[in-house]
Amino acid sequence: MDITIRLRISRVINAGKNDFYKSLRQTLNLSRRIANMVLTHCATDDPAMSNPVSEKIAKAGKLYAYPHIKALNRGGYAIELSSLARRYEKVYKDARFAIWRGTKQLPLVRSAPWPLLHNKSTRRFSLRETDDGRLVMTLSLRSDKFEVELKRGSNYRDQVSGVIDAMKRDAIGDSSIWIDRNGRASIGFSVDVEPEKPRVARGTLRASTSRDAFLVAMKERDTTPWTINADQMRRWQREKEKRYQRLRQDRKADVKLGRPANQELQQVAGKYNRRMQTFAHNAARALVDYAIRRRVAKLTLDATVKSYVKKFPWHDFATKVAYKCEMAGIEFSEITQTVLDPSTDKPHVYFKYSPMTNRVKIGRTGVGAARHKQAETDSPDDQLTILALDNQPRNKLVAREKYWHAYFSSAKSDKIKQREWYEAEPIITWLREAEWLGNSGNRSQIAQVLGTSEDGVLSGPPPGPR
Repeated sequence: MDITIRLRISRVINAGKNDFYKSLRQTLNLSRRIANMVLTHCATDDPAMSNPVSEKIAKAGKLYAYPHIKALNRGGYAIELSSLARRYEKVYKDARFAIWRGTKQLPLVRSAPWPLLHNKSTRRFSLRETDDGRLVMTLSLRSDKFEVELKRGSNYRDQVSGVIDAMKRDAIGDSSIWIDRNGRASIGFSVDVEPEKPRVARGTLRASTSRDAFLVAMKERDTTPWTINADQMRRWQREKEKRYQRLRQDRKADVKLGRPANQELQQVAGKYNRRMQTFAHNAARALVDYAIRRRVAKLTLDATVKSYVKKFPWHDFATKVAYKCEMAGIEFSEITQTVLDPSTDKPHVYFKYSPMTNRVKIGRTGVGAARHKQAETDSPDDQLTILALDNQPRNKLVAREKYWHAYFSSAKSDKIKQREWYEAEPIITWLREAEWLGNSGNRSQIAQVLGTSEDGVLSGPPPGPR
């Protein structure tokens, strides 16, 4: 694979700086003149341009503009002229159809790099590395020869090492020289790089929603998460809700305002939905690109906590992540926890709160009334309150209970010896964020136990010990 490595010339060794730049400008002026001559003669010799009103473009003949420019060869640089002719013949060929249709004019070249040939038959420059690590280049500009030193330093460390490596492998091809916008001479080395050996994908990237950000992702042993905040989404939602409210007020105020208000409601909804769809695409693409850069074998997505942006097409987002992972060859798994129809009459994993100890018990229960009573009460003096349920098939209860124990392992303190008991604050906070708190239909009971209103169950502060 060929790439271009750009290096600037820092100083001229065997001549004055003014002499070098004078010769270089004259050479580049000749290169620009040749480029425009080649394009002009290609258009003149093209039969399609002589009959532009035909319904079908005529087949392009062989483009050969060198005979028109060979008279400019006055110093033994015919090969460079031929290289320029081939380059701009291709430019014309690529633009030929657009020129014939009239949607594009014949290109006007204002700056054309001068070719520095370096192949088996012709070598117009050579490179050597000095003892102190400097890269020195000897090059020919028409009939003039110069010895220059190439730029180095921290900003060019990778470029210099790449050129030196290619020089040792004899992998430098035909290159070019030009003057950049800052008036400094630059050289673009065409280098044949060795293909990078594919690294084995390993590890899992865990992406999850959060109450403070739209999405966070971490790999094993990472200390800093990769984060998408997406503050604009919350702003979009506030704007939509505010506009909705005002339009509804107009619609209620007068019947005559109803029709235009309905139309504007549809426009506001359409704009918001398009924004969400576009963001879902971009966020999914960013997440999968990050997984590719980290070379992971598996990507998991946990979108249980939806408090940061409540009204968002989460299923559509997960679908986009899934197919993008499939195209990238990454295994995808969605581990979002959902409870469709919570019921205490079905097998479930429960989260129960003890007001006396300010702790939460995570356990499992079955269907029988005796087992319910045994699971709900640890002692006659401590009545537990159901905070949330996670209904599961009976054959999956043990695995789901272990999952939640591992998920909330950080809420386990040294003072708590029982396996199923955890500190209440982090678990109740998570249940609020996931909107699971009171999903069994007992929010009034939870509000009494936590000391808040029924509406404040999902927004109030965690309880303290009594």
